[in-house]
Amino acid sequence: MTPKSLLPFLLFAITACSNNGPVQLIKFSGMKGNVKMVKEFVYGATEKFGEVVPGELDDVYIYEYDKKGNQTVYSAYNDEGVCTYKMESIFDDRVLESQTIYVKATDSKTENRVIERGEDYCKWLCDIGTDDQYTMTDYYNGEFTKSVDADGNVLTNIAYDSKGRLIDQMLYSDGELFYRLFQKFDKDNNVIEVTHFIPDGGELVMTYSYPEYDKKGNWITQYTWIDGKVTNVIKREITYR
Repeated sequence: MTPKSLLPFLLFAITACSNNGPVQLIKFSGMKGNVKMVKEFVYGATEKFGEVVPGELDDVYIYEYDKKGNQTVYSAYNDEGVCTYKMESIFDDRVLESQTIYVKATDSKTENRVIERGEDYCKWLCDIGTDDQYTMTDYYNGEFTKSVDADGNVLTNIAYDSKGRLIDQMLYSDGELFYRLFQKFDKDNNVIEVTHFIPDGGELVMTYSYPEYDKKGNWITQYTWIDGKVTNVIKREITYR
């Protein structure tokens, strides 16, 4: 399983709720100003004569935010403009209440909604649209979130730093760790290094650099590097309110 194919699972996992709402949705974005929408155009890339040269368009990601800074919509499109994944989130003020996830590859729709909330947990009802429902519960303390299924089996463990940024995430299947992610950030909350660890597939370290910013201080160009070689360029279009 590649890091890219894990994206839908990761996106739901990092939106674990808390009494103050999913703080990581705000802080993880690292965005400055009142952002309404972000479009990211992902290109393959090569380096020629010391300069990064964008290649063909691979994917397009679109993020939409409400006036409180909550990320309400995330959608992914392939190079042909077909929407392959979409996640819509509904908030009560700053508290995440429900999510609907569409996946084109499996022609599926999953609806997740909070059915119970306590001081240090919230319980989700997940409906995959085929009369099959299951529950999962997130436990959190501000620095750590653990998600478990109805039988108490651990699904995810997530650790945050003092700024609420995800720094360590572990995913489990049938009680076995099958994926782990580490993230490092710069002083502006931009991700500068991600380590993907897959027990049966080794380790992949990806680093990021940001050569261009807009007037608000948000990056609009990102380079991805693996083993010292550039692999991708992301160009951003940011709409502000």
